[in-house]
Amino acid sequence: AVGANKCLDVSGNGTANGTKVQIWTCTGGTNQKWARA
Repeated sequence: AVGANKCLDVSGNGTANGTKVQIWTCTGGTNQKWARA
């Protein structure tokens, strides 16, 4: 929704394969920065 201020967020700042991704309030943290590969 417009203005919802939500981002895809890696749970617990995990880096392992299979780490859960959740929708969370945007914080600008590294666990919310994504790149396509």
